[in-house]
Amino acid sequence: MIKNKSRQKILLGTAFVIVLVSVSGFALSKTFSNTADNAEAVSDKKVITVQTKEILPKTVSRHISVSAIVKPSSEAKVSSKMTGNVAGIYFKEGDQVNAGQTIIRLERDRTLLTAYHNAQVNLDNTRAAMKKDKKVAKVMVETSSGDAKKQAKAGLSSVKKKAELQIAIAQGQLDSAQAQLGNTVIKAPISGAINKTYAEVGEMVMAGSPVVNIINAESIEVELALTEFDIGKISIKQEAEINLAAYPDEKFIGKVYYVGSASDPINKKFPVKIKLENEDGKIKPGMIAKVNIITARQENVLVIPKTAVFMDGNVEKVYLIDDDSKIKIITVKTESLDDNKLNVVEGLVENDEVVINGNYELEKGEEVMVRN
Repeated sequence: MIKNKSRQKILLGTAFVIVLVSVSGFALSKTFSNTADNAEAVSDKKVITVQTKEILPKTVSRHISVSAIVKPSSEAKVSSKMTGNVAGIYFKEGDQVNAGQTIIRLERDRTLLTAYHNAQVNLDNTRAAMKKDKKVAKVMVETSSGDAKKQAKAGLSSVKKKAELQIAIAQGQLDSAQAQLGNTVIKAPISGAINKTYAEVGEMVMAGSPVVNIINAESIEVELALTEFDIGKISIKQEAEINLAAYPDEKFIGKVYYVGSASDPINKKFPVKIKLENEDGKIKPGMIAKVNIITARQENVLVIPKTAVFMDGNVEKVYLIDDDSKIKIITVKTESLDDNKLNVVEGLVENDEVVINGNYELEKGEEVMVRN
């Protein structure tokens, strides 16, 4: 009986210890769990990464932008002055020619050569006959006296006038025949490159039909059409920046050399022409150009990207980074420079560090990580 009571006490004590250990373990587990949750919550609070830009004064330009097609400064479509067969073509497409060089020759038929020969003979014969008549009339003047001498002098004067007229007629016939022969030789009116030929050897060309096209692209011309709202800002010698899709990393500089004084009656726009040098031949006629005509330049302008500004009601604001990498919120006033940039009129000074990316609902005093 005594042994049974002792055994019951032992069992009750053991059970109590087990319950105590279990409760303690649950409490510890709960504590560790709360600590872990707190640690996880702390780790979830990440530092925001932003991109910034130091504000420095710049020179900015105001301009008028328009697109246009590039043209050569001089171009000539050469036509044949007579109908005939092509006897020779002395340049191919892409070749350079100088003004006055023969580029095409037409066949000289027998009729042209005969007409030229006859005109030359006629002029020579006329000169000889007139020379003989003048000699006879001069002798009569020298050997006559009184009224006969007067008549002889009048006769000499008449012979001279007739001679001048006859020689002029004969010379005209020769010049006409020579011009006809000259028309068989087609020469380059300007220096440049053969851009296109429209004839082949042995082919007949008609009078007035084009046979070759020559372009001179050593200088380039861009012709624009501007509205009445823009034309008043344009003047001769203004600088123009030319951007071409073929050379996206290059900027070509030209100058305004012509400003129209009257608008086109159809589109009501004013013509403006810009010329730029193209000695290396990089710019090809027909390219599409984006033209910015510089109308004004402004020095020491504080420029920020539009992405840096956010609106608080009707107020423009920006985020700045202080020396401790913490956020400051500054009110600014800006004016637009173009689609992407703003001119800061008030609120910022040189060397301010403005947040330009990652500026989403930041709070004053919030610490951020700058990664540029």
